[in-house]
Amino acid sequence: MRYYFDYNATTPIHPEIEKVIKKTLRIWGNPSSIHQEGRQAFSVLANAREQAATAIGAVPEDVVFTSSGSEANTWLIYTMYREAMRTKTPVHIVISAVEHPCLLRACEAYAGEWLSYSLVPVDSFGRLSVSDVLALCTDQTKLVSVMLANNELGTIQPVSDIAKALEGRPIWLHTDATQAPGKLPIDVTHLGVHFLTLSAHKVYAPKGTGLLYVRPGVDISPMIYGGGQEGRMRAGTENTLGIVAFGHALQLAAESRPEWVADCVAVGDILSHALEIPGCTMNSPVSDRLPNTLNLRFAGVTGAALAMRLDLDGVSISTGAACSTGAIEPSHVLLATGQTTATAAEAIRLSWGWGTTPDHARVVLDKLNIAVEGIRSC
Repeated sequence: MRYYFDYNATTPIHPEIEKVIKKTLRIWGNPSSIHQEGRQAFSVLANAREQAATAIGAVPEDVVFTSSGSEANTWLIYTMYREAMRTKTPVHIVISAVEHPCLLRACEAYAGEWLSYSLVPVDSFGRLSVSDVLALCTDQTKLVSVMLANNELGTIQPVSDIAKALEGRPIWLHTDATQAPGKLPIDVTHLGVHFLTLSAHKVYAPKGTGLLYVRPGVDISPMIYGGGQEGRMRAGTENTLGIVAFGHALQLAAESRPEWVADCVAVGDILSHALEIPGCTMNSPVSDRLPNTLNLRFAGVTGAALAMRLDLDGVSISTGAACSTGAIEPSHVLLATGQTTATAAEAIRLSWGWGTTPDHARVVLDKLNIAVEGIRSC
Protein backbone atom coordinates (compact mmCIF):
# COMPACT_ATOMS: atom_id res chain seq x y z
CA MET A 1 0.00 0.00 0.00
CA ARG A 2 1.17 3.51 -0.78
CA TYR A 3 0.63 6.55 1.39
CA TYR A 4 0.22 9.80 -0.53
CA PHE A 5 1.18 12.92 1.42
CA ASP A 6 1.72 15.40 -1.40
CA TYR A 7 -1.77 16.90 -1.82
CA ASN A 8 -0.46 20.45 -2.19
CA ALA A 9 1.28 19.36 -5.40
CA THR A 10 -1.84 17.75 -6.83
CA THR A 11 -4.88 15.87 -5.58
CA PRO A 12 -6.47 12.58 -6.63
CA ILE A 13 -9.79 12.87 -8.44
CA HIS A 14 -12.63 12.58 -5.95
CA PRO A 15 -15.09 9.69 -6.59
CA GLU A 16 -17.98 12.16 -6.87
CA ILE A 17 -16.07 14.07 -9.53
CA GLU A 18 -15.32 10.82 -11.37
CA LYS A 19 -19.09 10.29 -11.66
CA VAL A 20 -19.51 13.79 -13.06
CA ILE A 21 -16.74 13.19 -15.59
CA LYS A 22 -18.25 9.94 -16.82
CA LYS A 23 -21.63 11.62 -17.28
CA THR A 24 -20.14 14.66 -19.02
CA LEU A 25 -18.20 12.51 -21.50
CA ARG A 26 -21.47 12.13 -23.40
CA ILE A 27 -21.66 15.91 -23.88
CA TRP A 28 -19.28 16.68 -26.71
CA GLY A 29 -20.80 19.65 -28.55
CA ASN A 30 -19.15 23.03 -29.02
CA PRO A 31 -20.70 25.45 -26.48
CA SER A 32 -20.63 28.21 -29.12
CA SER A 33 -22.80 26.24 -31.56
CA ILE A 34 -26.54 26.92 -31.75
CA HIS A 35 -27.67 23.36 -32.47
CA GLN A 36 -28.83 20.90 -29.82
CA GLU A 37 -25.39 19.45 -29.10
CA GLY A 38 -23.95 22.93 -28.70
CA ARG A 39 -26.80 24.11 -26.46
CA GLN A 40 -26.34 21.05 -24.26
CA ALA A 41 -22.63 21.83 -23.82
CA PHE A 42 -23.42 25.49 -23.17
CA SER A 43 -25.92 24.51 -20.49
CA VAL A 44 -23.52 22.35 -18.46
CA LEU A 45 -20.83 25.00 -18.89
CA ALA A 46 -23.15 27.67 -17.51
CA ASN A 47 -24.04 25.45 -14.57
CA ALA A 48 -20.36 24.89 -13.76
CA ARG A 49 -19.68 28.62 -13.93
CA GLU A 50 -22.50 29.23 -11.46
CA GLN A 51 -21.15 26.53 -9.13
CA ALA A 52 -17.67 28.06 -9.23
CA ALA A 53 -18.98 31.57 -8.67
CA THR A 54 -21.18 30.52 -5.76
CA ALA A 55 -18.24 28.74 -4.12
CA ILE A 56 -16.30 32.02 -3.95
CA GLY A 57 -19.17 34.43 -3.31
CA ALA A 58 -19.19 35.86 -6.82
CA VAL A 59 -21.59 35.91 -9.76
CA PRO A 60 -21.10 33.76 -12.88
CA GLU A 61 -20.23 36.71 -15.12
CA ASP A 62 -17.16 37.43 -13.00
CA VAL A 63 -15.57 34.00 -13.52
CA VAL A 64 -13.22 33.42 -16.46
CA PHE A 65 -12.00 29.85 -16.99
CA THR A 66 -8.42 29.28 -18.08
CA SER A 67 -6.14 26.30 -18.67
CA SER A 68 -4.46 26.59 -15.27
CA GLY A 69 -3.81 28.79 -12.26
CA SER A 70 -0.44 29.68 -13.78
CA GLU A 71 -2.13 31.01 -16.91
CA ALA A 72 -4.52 33.11 -14.83
CA ASN A 73 -1.67 34.58 -12.79
CA THR A 74 0.51 35.27 -15.82
CA TRP A 75 -2.44 36.86 -17.62
CA LEU A 76 -2.83 39.35 -14.80
CA ILE A 77 0.81 40.46 -14.92
CA TYR A 78 0.64 40.64 -18.71
CA THR A 79 -2.38 42.93 -18.38
CA MET A 80 -0.41 45.31 -16.18
CA TYR A 81 2.44 45.38 -18.67
CA ARG A 82 0.21 45.85 -21.70
CA GLU A 83 -1.74 48.69 -20.09
CA ALA A 84 1.50 50.44 -19.16
CA MET A 85 2.73 50.14 -22.74
CA ARG A 86 -0.59 51.36 -24.14
CA THR A 87 -0.81 54.44 -21.93
CA LYS A 88 2.95 55.06 -21.79
CA THR A 89 2.58 55.16 -18.01
CA PRO A 90 4.98 53.05 -15.91
CA VAL A 91 3.30 50.52 -13.63
CA HIS A 92 4.57 49.19 -10.31
CA ILE A 93 3.55 45.87 -8.72
CA VAL A 94 3.93 44.79 -5.10
CA ILE A 95 4.19 41.03 -4.68
CA SER A 96 5.14 38.83 -1.73
CA ALA A 97 8.51 37.10 -1.77
CA VAL A 98 6.84 33.70 -1.28
CA GLU A 99 4.44 33.77 -4.23
CA HIS A 100 4.16 30.90 -6.69
CA PRO A 101 6.98 30.92 -9.28
CA CYS A 102 4.53 31.70 -12.10
CA LEU A 103 3.89 35.15 -10.60
CA LEU A 104 7.49 35.84 -9.68
CA ARG A 105 8.78 34.79 -13.09
CA ALA A 106 6.09 36.73 -14.93
CA CYS A 107 7.15 39.86 -13.07
CA GLU A 108 10.78 39.13 -13.96
CA ALA A 109 9.89 38.55 -17.61
CA TYR A 110 7.97 41.82 -18.06
CA ALA A 111 10.15 44.00 -15.82
CA GLY A 112 11.76 46.93 -17.61
CA GLU A 113 10.97 50.47 -18.63
CA TRP A 114 7.20 50.11 -18.24
CA LEU A 115 6.87 47.64 -15.39
CA SER A 116 8.69 47.32 -12.08
CA TYR A 117 7.98 45.29 -8.98
CA SER A 118 8.91 45.05 -5.32
CA LEU A 119 9.00 41.96 -3.10
CA VAL A 120 7.37 42.07 0.31
CA PRO A 121 9.65 40.42 2.91
CA VAL A 122 8.35 37.71 5.22
CA ASP A 123 9.27 36.46 8.69
CA SER A 124 10.76 33.07 9.56
CA PHE A 125 7.40 31.37 9.01
CA GLY A 126 6.62 33.05 5.69
CA ARG A 127 4.24 35.65 7.12
CA LEU A 128 4.15 39.19 5.81
CA SER A 129 2.88 42.33 7.51
CA VAL A 130 0.35 44.79 6.16
CA SER A 131 2.66 47.67 7.06
CA ASP A 132 5.42 46.21 4.87
CA VAL A 133 2.99 45.97 1.95
CA LEU A 134 1.94 49.59 2.36
CA ALA A 135 5.54 50.76 2.72
CA LEU A 136 6.34 49.42 -0.75
CA CYS A 137 3.38 51.06 -2.49
CA THR A 138 4.16 54.13 -4.58
CA ASP A 139 2.20 56.53 -6.78
CA GLN A 140 2.84 54.11 -9.66
CA THR A 141 1.62 50.99 -7.86
CA LYS A 142 -1.29 49.46 -9.75
CA LEU A 143 -1.40 45.93 -8.32
CA VAL A 144 -0.68 44.13 -5.05
CA SER A 145 -0.56 40.32 -5.24
CA VAL A 146 -0.46 38.20 -2.08
CA MET A 147 -1.39 34.50 -1.99
CA LEU A 148 -4.10 33.49 0.46
CA ALA A 149 -2.14 30.46 1.72
CA ASN A 150 1.37 29.33 0.90
CA ASN A 151 1.74 25.97 -0.83
CA GLU A 152 5.02 25.04 0.88
CA LEU A 153 4.57 26.25 4.46
CA GLY A 154 0.79 26.46 4.68
CA THR A 155 1.07 30.02 6.01
CA ILE A 156 -2.18 32.00 5.75
CA GLN A 157 -1.70 35.64 4.77
CA PRO A 158 -3.82 38.64 5.96
CA VAL A 159 -5.39 39.34 2.57
CA SER A 160 -8.57 40.95 3.91
CA ASP A 161 -6.50 43.23 6.17
CA ILE A 162 -4.44 44.30 3.17
CA ALA A 163 -7.65 45.06 1.28
CA LYS A 164 -8.89 47.29 4.10
CA ALA A 165 -5.56 49.09 4.26
CA LEU A 166 -5.68 49.76 0.51
CA GLU A 167 -9.24 51.14 0.54
CA GLY A 168 -9.46 54.46 -1.25
CA ARG A 169 -6.29 53.90 -3.21
CA PRO A 170 -6.29 53.24 -6.99
CA ILE A 171 -4.61 49.86 -6.45
CA TRP A 172 -5.96 46.46 -7.45
CA LEU A 173 -5.56 43.50 -5.10
CA HIS A 174 -5.05 39.93 -6.31
CA THR A 175 -4.80 36.72 -4.34
CA ASP A 176 -3.73 33.30 -5.53
CA ALA A 177 -6.14 31.14 -3.54
CA THR A 178 -5.13 27.89 -5.21
CA GLN A 179 -4.50 26.04 -1.94
CA ALA A 180 -7.63 27.29 -0.16
CA PRO A 181 -10.69 25.34 -1.44
CA GLY A 182 -11.94 22.81 1.10
CA LYS A 183 -9.54 24.18 3.73
CA LEU A 184 -10.44 27.86 4.11
CA PRO A 185 -13.62 29.87 3.52
CA ILE A 186 -13.40 31.80 0.25
CA ASP A 187 -15.50 34.91 -0.27
CA VAL A 188 -14.26 37.57 -2.67
CA THR A 189 -16.32 40.27 -0.96
CA HIS A 190 -14.97 39.47 2.49
CA LEU A 191 -11.44 39.21 1.12
CA GLY A 192 -11.88 42.52 -0.68
CA VAL A 193 -9.98 41.39 -3.77
CA HIS A 194 -10.27 42.50 -7.37
CA PHE A 195 -8.84 39.22 -8.68
CA LEU A 196 -8.64 35.66 -7.37
CA THR A 197 -7.02 32.59 -8.89
CA LEU A 198 -7.96 28.92 -8.47
CA SER A 199 -6.80 25.64 -10.05
CA ALA A 200 -8.83 22.47 -10.61
CA HIS A 201 -6.19 19.87 -9.85
CA LYS A 202 -5.70 21.24 -6.33
CA VAL A 203 -9.31 20.47 -5.48
CA TYR A 204 -9.85 16.84 -6.61
CA ALA A 205 -10.62 17.61 -10.27
CA PRO A 206 -8.50 16.85 -13.38
CA LYS A 207 -5.52 18.94 -14.42
CA GLY A 208 -5.92 21.43 -17.22
CA THR A 209 -8.42 23.97 -15.87
CA GLY A 210 -8.08 27.11 -13.78
CA LEU A 211 -10.03 30.29 -13.25
CA LEU A 212 -9.59 33.97 -12.67
CA TYR A 213 -12.22 35.95 -10.78
CA VAL A 214 -12.44 39.52 -12.04
CA ARG A 215 -14.38 42.04 -9.98
CA PRO A 216 -17.15 43.86 -11.88
CA GLY A 217 -15.97 47.17 -13.28
CA VAL A 218 -12.33 46.10 -13.49
CA ASP A 219 -11.12 46.26 -17.08
CA ILE A 220 -8.34 43.89 -18.10
CA SER A 221 -7.08 42.96 -21.54
CA PRO A 222 -7.47 39.50 -23.11
CA MET A 223 -4.27 37.51 -23.46
CA ILE A 224 -5.71 35.10 -26.05
CA TYR A 225 -7.63 36.62 -28.97
CA GLY A 226 -10.08 34.95 -31.32
CA GLY A 227 -13.70 34.09 -30.68
CA GLY A 228 -16.08 35.44 -28.07
CA GLN A 229 -15.58 32.73 -25.45
CA GLU A 230 -15.40 33.57 -21.75
CA GLY A 231 -17.03 36.94 -22.19
CA ARG A 232 -14.51 37.78 -24.92
CA MET A 233 -11.78 37.59 -22.28
CA ARG A 234 -10.17 34.29 -23.32
CA ALA A 235 -10.64 32.94 -26.83
CA GLY A 236 -10.60 29.24 -27.62
CA THR A 237 -13.25 26.54 -27.41
CA GLU A 238 -13.84 25.82 -23.75
CA ASN A 239 -12.62 22.66 -22.06
CA THR A 240 -16.17 21.60 -21.22
CA LEU A 241 -15.23 18.39 -19.44
CA GLY A 242 -12.57 20.05 -17.29
CA ILE A 243 -14.74 23.05 -16.44
CA VAL A 244 -17.73 20.93 -15.47
CA ALA A 245 -15.55 18.78 -13.21
CA PHE A 246 -13.99 21.94 -11.73
CA GLY A 247 -17.34 23.53 -10.99
CA HIS A 248 -18.63 20.42 -9.20
CA ALA A 249 -15.34 20.09 -7.31
CA LEU A 250 -15.53 23.65 -6.00
CA GLN A 251 -19.12 23.12 -4.91
CA LEU A 252 -18.16 19.87 -3.16
CA ALA A 253 -15.21 21.56 -1.44
CA ALA A 254 -17.36 24.42 -0.19
CA GLU A 255 -20.08 22.10 1.12
CA SER A 256 -17.68 19.58 2.67
CA ARG A 257 -15.16 22.02 4.13
CA PRO A 258 -16.09 21.62 7.84
CA GLU A 259 -15.81 17.83 7.60
CA TRP A 260 -12.61 17.93 5.54
CA VAL A 261 -10.96 20.40 7.90
CA ALA A 262 -11.81 18.28 10.94
CA ASP A 263 -10.30 15.22 9.25
CA CYS A 264 -7.17 17.17 8.28
CA VAL A 265 -6.73 18.46 11.83
CA ALA A 266 -6.95 14.92 13.21
CA VAL A 267 -4.23 13.75 10.82
CA GLY A 268 -2.09 16.78 11.59
CA ASP A 269 -2.29 16.18 15.33
CA ILE A 270 -0.67 12.78 14.80
CA LEU A 271 1.97 13.98 12.34
CA SER A 272 2.98 16.78 14.70
CA HIS A 273 4.62 14.08 16.85
CA ALA A 274 7.37 14.10 14.24
CA LEU A 275 8.73 17.02 16.25
CA GLU A 276 9.70 14.46 18.90
CA ILE A 277 12.26 12.99 16.47
CA PRO A 278 15.70 14.31 17.49
CA GLY A 279 16.84 17.25 15.37
CA CYS A 280 13.38 17.98 13.96
CA THR A 281 12.12 21.57 13.76
CA MET A 282 9.01 23.00 12.14
CA ASN A 283 9.24 25.51 9.31
CA SER A 284 5.47 26.00 9.20
CA PRO A 285 3.79 28.35 11.68
CA VAL A 286 1.89 26.83 14.59
CA SER A 287 -1.21 28.96 13.95
CA ASP A 288 -2.68 30.69 10.90
CA ARG A 289 -1.72 27.66 8.83
CA LEU A 290 -3.58 25.39 6.43
CA PRO A 291 -4.91 22.37 8.35
CA ASN A 292 -3.33 19.94 5.88
CA THR A 293 0.26 21.20 5.64
CA LEU A 294 3.40 20.59 7.66
CA ASN A 295 6.88 21.65 6.58
CA LEU A 296 9.64 20.06 8.67
CA ARG A 297 13.41 20.13 8.82
CA PHE A 298 15.56 17.24 10.03
CA ALA A 299 19.06 18.42 10.88
CA GLY A 300 21.74 16.48 9.05
CA VAL A 301 19.27 14.80 6.67
CA THR A 302 18.62 16.23 3.21
CA GLY A 303 15.02 16.41 2.12
CA ALA A 304 15.89 14.73 -1.17
CA ALA A 305 17.45 11.72 0.57
CA LEU A 306 14.50 11.43 2.93
CA ALA A 307 11.95 11.72 0.11
CA MET A 308 13.69 9.00 -1.92
CA ARG A 309 13.95 6.67 1.04
CA LEU A 310 10.29 7.14 1.94
CA ASP A 311 9.25 6.66 -1.67
CA LEU A 312 10.92 3.24 -1.66
CA ASP A 313 8.96 2.51 1.52
CA GLY A 314 5.64 3.48 -0.07
CA VAL A 315 5.31 7.09 1.12
CA SER A 316 5.02 10.09 -1.21
CA ILE A 317 6.14 13.45 0.14
CA SER A 318 7.68 16.61 -1.29
CA THR A 319 10.84 18.61 -0.71
CA GLY A 320 9.18 21.77 -2.01
CA ALA A 321 6.71 22.92 -4.64
CA ALA A 322 6.09 20.28 -7.30
CA CYS A 323 6.75 22.74 -10.15
CA SER A 324 10.24 23.24 -8.73
CA THR A 325 11.09 19.53 -8.76
CA GLY A 326 14.35 18.90 -10.58
CA ALA A 327 15.68 22.38 -9.89
CA ILE A 328 19.07 22.56 -8.21
CA GLU A 329 18.21 25.76 -6.37
CA PRO A 330 16.68 25.45 -2.87
CA SER A 331 13.10 26.57 -2.26
CA HIS A 332 12.72 30.32 -2.79
CA VAL A 333 10.09 30.27 -0.06
CA LEU A 334 12.46 28.89 2.57
CA LEU A 335 15.23 31.24 1.48
CA ALA A 336 12.82 34.16 1.86
CA THR A 337 12.19 33.10 5.46
CA GLY A 338 15.88 33.57 6.20
CA GLN A 339 17.07 29.99 5.93
CA THR A 340 20.42 29.15 4.41
CA THR A 341 20.88 26.97 1.36
CA ALA A 342 22.00 24.14 3.66
CA THR A 343 19.05 24.29 6.07
CA ALA A 344 16.54 24.72 3.25
CA ALA A 345 17.89 21.53 1.69
CA GLU A 346 16.93 19.66 4.86
CA ALA A 347 13.23 20.47 4.55
CA ILE A 348 10.33 18.22 3.58
CA ARG A 349 6.65 18.98 3.15
CA LEU A 350 3.82 16.71 4.23
CA SER A 351 0.40 17.60 2.84
CA TRP A 352 -2.76 15.53 3.03
CA GLY A 353 -6.46 15.76 2.30
CA TRP A 354 -9.65 13.92 1.50
CA GLY A 355 -9.18 10.19 2.07
CA THR A 356 -6.21 10.53 4.43
CA THR A 357 -6.92 8.84 7.76
CA PRO A 358 -5.31 8.97 11.23
CA ASP A 359 -4.15 5.39 10.65
CA HIS A 360 -2.32 6.51 7.53
CA ALA A 361 -0.66 9.25 9.56
CA ARG A 362 0.50 6.79 12.23
CA VAL A 363 2.07 4.54 9.62
CA VAL A 364 3.83 7.45 7.93
CA LEU A 365 5.06 8.79 11.26
CA ASP A 366 6.66 5.43 12.02
CA LYS A 367 8.21 5.19 8.56
CA LEU A 368 9.49 8.76 8.84
CA ASN A 369 11.16 8.01 12.15
CA ILE A 370 12.82 4.88 10.78
CA ALA A 371 13.94 6.65 7.59
CA VAL A 372 15.54 9.56 9.46
CA GLU A 373 17.36 7.20 11.81
CA GLY A 374 18.47 5.04 8.91
CA ILE A 375 19.94 7.95 6.94
CA ARG A 376 21.73 9.34 9.95
CA SER A 377 23.28 5.96 10.73
CA CYS A 378 24.80 5.62 7.27
